[in-house]
Amino acid sequence: MRQILLMLPIVFMCICASAQYDEIGGFVGSAFRIDRNLKRTSMAYELIYRHSFNSRQAVSGTATIAGKAFELAARYEINYLNFFLGSTKNYYSTYIFGGLSLLVPYSSQTSKRLPVALPFGLGFKYSVGKSLGLAVEAGLRKDLGIGKGVEFLEPNLDFYGFLGVAATYKFSFVNQHKCRNLEF
Repeated sequence: MRQILLMLPIVFMCICASAQYDEIGGFVGSAFRIDRNLKRTSMAYELIYRHSFNSRQAVSGTATIAGKAFELAARYEINYLNFFLGSTKNYYSTYIFGGLSLLVPYSSQTSKRLPVALPFGLGFKYSVGKSLGLAVEAGLRKDLGIGKGVEFLEPNLDFYGFLGVAATYKFSFVNQHKCRNLEF
């Protein structure tokens, strides 16, 4: 009995570690600002790197180009349903995300304000085949001090956002041949 109890943490760690995988992909959509009305201002292009810890949690890093600005963001994602990219049972889910971003304008103007925002939003993801995922995502950024020198932002603007579609490809640093159709 004691040996079984000692083995349980090791088995648990192996199961949790086996659920990890990485994705890389891209996003294309619209950048918009929110003031008295919703105004589309430019196209948005984004590179995505995502690390999934398990079927419900992931962290991602994004690099977005929109208008005359470049945004770097770190996000934490929570899937509403169990989701594994490549699964035949857990192949879709809605999700929410939140994080921290840094927006860098392409302008030579300098500002004394800190270009930080809080990204948050929601989306729907769908697994297509063993390694390809598609998503539709809408996200807002709460401006914490940005404004001057950015095409789609104006002084005293509180929110800006992105709306679009993403495609990601799953890869792993270790050779994983395991079932992704586990039910929890």
